[in-house]
Amino acid sequence: MKTKQVLTSFVGIFSLILLTNQTLFAQAKAFGSPGQHTPVSLQNPANPTGYGYYEYLPFGYDETSGQKYRLLIWLHGKGEGGNGVPMGEVYSNKSGSFTQAGNLNKVLKNGIPDLINDNTDNNPGNDLHLDNCIVISPQKFTTKTSNLPVWQVSEVNAIINAFVAHYPVDANKIYIAGFSAGANVLVNYVKNNRSTPENTLPAAYFISGPTNPKFAIAGEYDYFQNIGFWFHTNREDSFNTYPKARKSVITITGSGSNVIQAPGDEQTEVLKHYRFVGGSWLGEQVINIDGADASSKSFTMLTSYRDLGHNPATRLLMNNPKVYEWLFSFTRNGSTTSTVTTNAGSDDTITLPTSSYSLNGTATSSDATATLTYAWTQISGPGTATFSNPALANSTVTGLLEGTYVFRLTASDSNGATNADDVTITVLPLPNMPPVANAGVDLSITLPTNTIALDGSASNDDIGIVAYAWSQVSGPNTASFDDASLVTPTVSGLVMGNYVFRLMVTDGSGASSTDDVTVTVQPAPTPLDRVFNINFTLPSLTPAGSDWNATDGSLHAGYTLENLLDNQGNVSSVTMEFLDIWPTSKAGGTTTIDEGIFPNAVREGVYYTKNTDGSNANNIKFSGLNPAETYTFTILSSRITNGDKTTVFSYNGTTASVNASNNVNNYAVLPHLAPNASGEIMLNIKTGGAATFTYLNGLIIESSSFGGAKVKVNFTLPSIASAGTDWNETDGSFNTGYQLNNLVNDHATTTSINMELLDAWTNRNNKGKTTINEGLFPNEVREGVYQLNAGDAVRLKFSGLNPGTTYRFTFLSSRASGGDKTTTFSNGTTNIAINSSYNIDNYAVFAGLMPNADGEIVITVGLGATATQGFLNGIIIEANPGGAASRNTKTSTSILPISAITVYPNPTNGVVHYKSSEKVMQVNVMDLKGRLVRQFGVEDVAHRSINLRTLREGVYILEFRTKQGSEFVRVLKK
Repeated sequence: MKTKQVLTSFVGIFSLILLTNQTLFAQAKAFGSPGQHTPVSLQNPANPTGYGYYEYLPFGYDETSGQKYRLLIWLHGKGEGGNGVPMGEVYSNKSGSFTQAGNLNKVLKNGIPDLINDNTDNNPGNDLHLDNCIVISPQKFTTKTSNLPVWQVSEVNAIINAFVAHYPVDANKIYIAGFSAGANVLVNYVKNNRSTPENTLPAAYFISGPTNPKFAIAGEYDYFQNIGFWFHTNREDSFNTYPKARKSVITITGSGSNVIQAPGDEQTEVLKHYRFVGGSWLGEQVINIDGADASSKSFTMLTSYRDLGHNPATRLLMNNPKVYEWLFSFTRNGSTTSTVTTNAGSDDTITLPTSSYSLNGTATSSDATATLTYAWTQISGPGTATFSNPALANSTVTGLLEGTYVFRLTASDSNGATNADDVTITVLPLPNMPPVANAGVDLSITLPTNTIALDGSASNDDIGIVAYAWSQVSGPNTASFDDASLVTPTVSGLVMGNYVFRLMVTDGSGASSTDDVTVTVQPAPTPLDRVFNINFTLPSLTPAGSDWNATDGSLHAGYTLENLLDNQGNVSSVTMEFLDIWPTSKAGGTTTIDEGIFPNAVREGVYYTKNTDGSNANNIKFSGLNPAETYTFTILSSRITNGDKTTVFSYNGTTASVNASNNVNNYAVLPHLAPNASGEIMLNIKTGGAATFTYLNGLIIESSSFGGAKVKVNFTLPSIASAGTDWNETDGSFNTGYQLNNLVNDHATTTSINMELLDAWTNRNNKGKTTINEGLFPNEVREGVYQLNAGDAVRLKFSGLNPGTTYRFTFLSSRASGGDKTTTFSNGTTNIAINSSYNIDNYAVFAGLMPNADGEIVITVGLGATATQGFLNGIIIEANPGGAASRNTKTSTSILPISAITVYPNPTNGVVHYKSSEKVMQVNVMDLKGRLVRQFGVEDVAHRSINLRTLREGVYILEFRTKQGSEFVRVLKK
């Protein structure tokens, strides 16, 4: 139930009168809207009077409803007269000879219009307790600016008649409120009706009226005893309105002044209220109207305020609902009317899907014999509700929507008294259902792919998801999100293992839920190290064997060899196609006793083209390749002939050439070729220099699935410069349990490989042996060294390896000191010993190591029998090295003595020769960073040549691979 704000403060003599002697005429349309205070200009043709005025219509005002309303007319004091035209407009007389700025707003200076003007905010709760009451505030017409005229009784009659004719007014409830001179005219208005009691005012409220009661006519105030009078005055009024009001109430009641203080008495109270009840006066310091019924109601009251002089105390007193409760309890001829009290019930809240509500209202009348009627109406709400029966005190409303409704119960008794009360029903939305997070199905990827897109798009919510938040719950390392607030973010930096990612979704109400998705990162598949051998041969020649794909002698453009077999006999998707015609094929290739990587059956057949003007070229397309891998082409171009037979092979900027004339040992190697997006490589073959013929005997295609990537570990100290981003560096720690996790390979890719010290090293220092020609291990790796003393041993555990892959480990053990510094390396079955003393070129190499079922390899580092110290500088790990550098998998883990192979001349201008007591299977040429730049297959003889003419000047490492292992020799190319 809502308690409405009321009007309580009248300053000056305010006279409020209920008129009952008027006749109602046909109603006309109002000027403003309900709840609005509207100025009506004197010059408005629709104005029903000869005065400008302010119109206030109550909330719920409806001219078409047939309802009758109270009418309250405010009569201002002498100083508020004017031309009746709203401010901002111009008054003009009929002839137009006189104009004046509108000043109707002067009416708003005091009392009720002032208070209403401050409360026109479209809020039914600020209805000033003027329920069902039209308020009219006319302006006494004058264009004078001084000595203004005052209201006359005849004007009051004219105003009442005009407004009654214009508005739907209840004839028994017409009120006039007057201040100062406006109060004085009310006194005269009452006197003029003393001989017609039926027209007498039921009640009056006088404030600061400066006129004394006059007794020229005997008994002129006698009938006032049956009319309600409430006098209000300020005790500090210079017009002496307090003693005049005091004299008036004493005269009306015929009582003494034993209670009402005289003006000269000390009056310290801010407010003093007197009411005449049961033949005596009651004095109080608060406004009190107890006894507002016919038998005990006070008909005569006086309220005095200490301050403010002549002006009305508008906001101090006129907001008090008791003023209106007392006033509206009177009807004409001095009788009282009943009052109705209405209660629409307590404000309440319901929650959808409930869409109906039972309104339970009550009402009582002060007349116990009166009957009551009820009317429910909807004041506001998001939709129009339906009442089961709006004429009952208890009614059900249905069809409610989410939002706030205000319903009003208006109760009326059989005496015509009405009262209304509002109740607010708040309809809450359906309880929010938490969203349902869906992080998608569990996913799996296989290295080297280390990114994946997560998908939360299957998440849903009844009101909509406003936020997505991904997080990592677990995993072998911390992955990176591109944007964790996306529906489908991408995570990167994944390594081998299982990850759990969590999606939390939040809806607009703040509810949230989560769901997890598991991403399994499989280790990189065991590189097949696939090799495709192609023999360009003739049907008349002996086949090279089942591991070679042989042409059938066809030379025409469009000839294809489809689904090439690798050297393991597996069918592939790789296809070779001639894009140009080959003019000739014949048996004429250079054969040899020691066949090398190309057997004589391949060497013997040769395809060739004669190019007399240098414009011809042959193109061969290889398709079905993996765009994500790289491939190395090793090509044999050989012919039993003399002269310049240089043949040039190229693809996408990579070029290699070889002189085919009586060629046995030289091959054209095109390393790490990347197919186009369609998985194709176009091999171009043409003559070089002054040559006029091109030759092709055979080629070997190697798939570098592992990409030639190496994982390198630098055992270093914080004081030593970094070896580069392709080295995983220790921080100088050498205690048990120290770990380097998720080692990065030299392609800047994070791997799942981890290294852990299972035992503590004795010490570490920066006394490693460095060199001008650094070789596989740069000086920044050579300088730092971890040390073991006699009797000690250290285990290194490498985890996160692929149990299905073999690995090659290369260890550098070097110390700038003399004596026996033999350091041993063992995997439990094979031991390798290196004398670290001033060591530069000797490495401990384990090839073909297989991890256990948990993906682990453990290497034990110890000392030789008479050694006093052991050392470790760095490690290189290669997974079953693919590509041209490692077509054949080694099984031995020993290393050759440095004297086993002799290379000369060194330095060289181009061609070097070597001697070896062991059969050399392959020679790899690497730069000082360990990168493969050339590869040679050589025959099993003691004296062979290696052509380095095409290399730039600098230092290179030659790796000679034999059945016993690898030997590394530095060569300076000038």
